[in-house]
Amino acid sequence: MSEMGANDRRIIKRAVAVSLLLHASLIALWRVPTSLTADATVPIDLRLWLEAPGEESIDHNEVADVRSSASTAEPQPRAAPMAEVGESMPVTSTAPPAAVAPMTEPLVADESMPTSDPAIDTGPAPASAVATESDALTTTAVAEFTSADSASQTTAVAETEKNMLIEKSREIVRKWGNRANPAQPVTWRRDGRRYTVRLERPPATELMDLERVTVIVTTDVAGQMLETRMQMKRLAFSNFTHLVDEWDETMQLHDDEFFGRFHSNSPIQLGWINGVGPRFHGSVSSAARQYVVTRQGLGSRVADLFPDGIRLRAAPIPLPKLELPGDGSNRNSSESRQRVFDRDTQIVFYSDGSYGWQDFANDVPEQRETVGDTPLFLMAKPGVKLRVRGRVRGRVLVFSRDEIEITGDTVYARNVRRGEPSDDFLGLASDRDVHIADPDVTGPGDLMVDAAVYARQRFVVRRPYTRSSSTLSIFGSLSAGTVSVSEPRYAMKVRYDPRFEQRRPPGFPVTNRYDLDSWDGHWSQVSPQ
Repeated sequence: MSEMGANDRRIIKRAVAVSLLLHASLIALWRVPTSLTADATVPIDLRLWLEAPGEESIDHNEVADVRSSASTAEPQPRAAPMAEVGESMPVTSTAPPAAVAPMTEPLVADESMPTSDPAIDTGPAPASAVATESDALTTTAVAEFTSADSASQTTAVAETEKNMLIEKSREIVRKWGNRANPAQPVTWRRDGRRYTVRLERPPATELMDLERVTVIVTTDVAGQMLETRMQMKRLAFSNFTHLVDEWDETMQLHDDEFFGRFHSNSPIQLGWINGVGPRFHGSVSSAARQYVVTRQGLGSRVADLFPDGIRLRAAPIPLPKLELPGDGSNRNSSESRQRVFDRDTQIVFYSDGSYGWQDFANDVPEQRETVGDTPLFLMAKPGVKLRVRGRVRGRVLVFSRDEIEITGDTVYARNVRRGEPSDDFLGLASDRDVHIADPDVTGPGDLMVDAAVYARQRFVVRRPYTRSSSTLSIFGSLSAGTVSVSEPRYAMKVRYDPRFEQRRPPGFPVTNRYDLDSWDGHWSQVSPQ
């Protein structure tokens, strides 16, 4: 090891001096934030608020959604320093309008939205009838709009905005949609934006079609006029697997099973006996505030009753009084055929496409004719009872003001239960009752019915306490003012006919409820005409 010289010592002294100066500077810089934290807590707040031109600030809880929707936008300017601890300065988005069009408001229930599906009101419906503090609706004349050229962009409607538009459209359709000439366009404001709705009704529908209304919604976003179109349909009673007005207080749903829409205007009473209870596969709604469950022995969880949920306090669906279709005479036309019975009659359908009828009281031969290619109406005059059974091939409505009795299996000639293609439709509609005949008429064992059934007053299983442990299987729908006890003679199983989503049996009655039929869920640019 060698000894340092004088020059080396001078270099070392200078290096030590520079090092001391640098360390002193670093200590001074370090002590500045230390003195701050001794007196106050400085939280780290990295919240970012985005504001689209002309819009209110977006909730900071939704910033992640905005980032994803604007990820392809131009780079954003750096945020200004915080004005105050815990607050952030708003940053104006430089993304193009198409990137900020979707509304990203918090997913919360809008108090102005109805909590139940609305009913159609055929009376006067001024705008004030549906106005709220947060969403003011008015009727006004507006300019017509035409679609922009094919190069125009489309923007997906945000989920929360979708919910709002669907509910508002239902609200408007129930006020004006059932009129031959819908009222003027309806406008409302929400979160600083103005929406306008116009309704268009297609030409008169055929006897088996569902009524539909086109809803056209327009709004302005950042100077761009946007439009979206949705189609709503008026539900027929055949669109409900099971609909009941008033349940018998002594009756409970027990070993019963339902596939599809289920609605009740009164409290549903459910019975669990030793682990056996009703099963619902589809949406369930009730106009009542509650449902009642009675247990005996072991049972499943109540939550298992409604796997798709239940909606309480829904709008009631009244069962309307039926009117005799046509003029009440035997007649044929290019649209339909009618046969009217003035005596109690047994009707039998045959798989070859014919049907026969025979008076109850008179011992006369059965008469037969073909159902034909056009819808057939088989109708009873007041006070006349009709009995039905057989294999239906064709499109038929059996109508009675008093009573229809099912005397045996009444099914389609082609097995629609197994998905076999078929254009066969049967409706059984009574202004009073539909009965299942006595066991000595129907015979022992299961009973199968393929039809949409409407009993405005009662659906009755005769002699229900006959011990047979069989199943009454309905493929279609069952709507009734009330339903009688069916067990132990029959456990009831009702499965929806999916063909009823698009068509109904000829002339089958319709409800006061509209539902969304189709919508692409996108805004499209339009230009004023």
